[in-house]
Amino acid sequence: MTLESLMPSELPTIKDKMDTDSAAEIVAVGYPDNKSALEELIFWSCFPNDLVCWVTFPYISSLRDEVLAPAMAAFIEFHHSHGQTDLVSDVFWLFINERGEAFRSRILSYMEDRDSQAYFSLPEYSLDQYAEDRRNFDALRKSSAEDLADAEAIQTTGTNALAVEIKGEGDVVGAKNVVAAGYPGNEAVLGQLLFWTCFPDKPIYPVAFPYIHSLRDEWLAPAIATFIEDCFKKDQADLVATVFKQLIHERGEPFRGLIVSQMQNGKAKERFLSGDYWTG
Repeated sequence: MTLESLMPSELPTIKDKMDTDSAAEIVAVGYPDNKSALEELIFWSCFPNDLVCWVTFPYISSLRDEVLAPAMAAFIEFHHSHGQTDLVSDVFWLFINERGEAFRSRILSYMEDRDSQAYFSLPEYSLDQYAEDRRNFDALRKSSAEDLADAEAIQTTGTNALAVEIKGEGDVVGAKNVVAAGYPGNEAVLGQLLFWTCFPDKPIYPVAFPYIHSLRDEWLAPAIATFIEDCFKKDQADLVATVFKQLIHERGEPFRGLIVSQMQNGKAKERFLSGDYWTG
């Protein structure tokens, strides 16, 4: 049975701001099978007061730059052409500028419309303005935490709405809930998802692998570091080799270095650095 055969032939459409079921299904399918729905997920992520945003926002935030950039470029061009500049402003604040100049440049490389490209040159969308706005926002949050409860909720979304645990290899529903909970709500159980990415023949794999594979480097690296240390402790070096093959090698040397920087166990780090996987 192939991964593709386990995926739905058609993705659902999010019907309204309460339709968390459809949103969770789209998220659980994972990238690249949900590629056509990423713009829809970005759209619903711009409304933090809507329940569906609790599913879409953490997923969009978790995606790697190279996965998110094409969808973000298309989103900006589409909504600019329809006069919806408020949504363009939202994505700059919520997703684009917090990732820095490299992500901005990556988005621009996918854009063809010059009017849409012009947003990146406007002072109000600059990284300097974002930094100032962020400082003001953080100061306001500290002085008025209760008034900003909704903004806080979006940062920790999913921890109360969904059960974030996986009970076994057949617990596909549990895996979907973990994915839909989003980061950082599912941070404590990323190791479980990592474990199941090592077993392509298990029912849970089509949910676990696409999510882990598309996760941002800075969020995935600590989970992999802990996972590798645990595997060495339990004499499961074969799982370390599998994670190298499936997730680490393709991301290159900077990602390897990021993992090493997160490792706490000296003996595990030494074994990790001297292993044959580095040349595999």
